[in-house]
Amino acid sequence: FMFITDEAGAGEYDIPQCPKGTPPEDCVHTLTGEFQLRDSMRKCAAAPAPVTDVWCAPGWNESQSVALLRAGTHCHAPACINETLYNLDTGEVICFNVPLYGEGTFPSSGQHFDEAGYAVGIPPCLWGSEEEGLLPPPRVGLKTRLRSVKHVNNTLYHYGVMAQWQMRGAWADAGQQSAR
Repeated sequence: FMFITDEAGAGEYDIPQCPKGTPPEDCVHTLTGEFQLRDSMRKCAAAPAPVTDVWCAPGWNESQSVALLRAGTHCHAPACINETLYNLDTGEVICFNVPLYGEGTFPSSGQHFDEAGYAVGIPPCLWGSEEEGLLPPPRVGLKTRLRSVKHVNNTLYHYGVMAQWQMRGAWADAGQQSAR
């Protein structure tokens, strides 16, 4: 389990309103956070912690890399535009998340939660096996430098906004190459 907040651990932050008269499509607030993968993880305490502490990473090994299996942003709609996770050491985009919005076919379609503009969800990035129809997991070392960039519509002032990455991974085999 890996978790990190862009807003320096505060959990929430405020979005300032863009200058009056700015066209809504140009009202975009950007928040950037940088961290090492290790900052999103926690070592387990001595036994029996791996059994009782679901938040820790058992088997911590400084030289081993992590195979990412899932990465997803937590950002509030309807202002959330997108959030991107970059590997600063390679310049590659690891994950790009964008909310899905309803198309407004409810009630005629019978599909609840499809109201126009209603945030249906934010699909995460998933990796796995070719048999599962997924791309192979990116492998990143504990010292890999990551950057998160979140874009929010700031036509209006917002408070209590969040920018977080919730990720899952597994220790990669020692014989497999690490990204750093």
